[in-house]
Amino acid sequence: MKYLSHKWKSRSFIILSISLLFTALLWTVSLSEWATTINMVISEPHSEPNISPLLIGVISLVKVTLLTLIPAVLCFGIMTFVSSISRFLKFRSHNMKLKS
Repeated sequence: MKYLSHKWKSRSFIILSISLLFTALLWTVSLSEWATTINMVISEPHSEPNISPLLIGVISLVKVTLLTLIPAVLCFGIMTFVSSISRFLKFRSHNMKLKS
């Protein structure tokens, strides 16, 4: 529980900003001419799928898992990258002070 509240504002800000950027990207793509042409295509109604219900459940589980893990891994990677950059800059500034 102690690590849950550790730097929660900065972590929440990072997650919120990445979510907003991703949402803005998807919104701009949805307004493009490419998306308009895709939405204009009229397709025939789907017939009954001949896939087993068990396979549909497994595919749904995989889809939800991927849609949950991809943003989490992206956030973790960005946070790791930012922390390594800040550690590098702190180490570099510390070495500069020692040389002076």
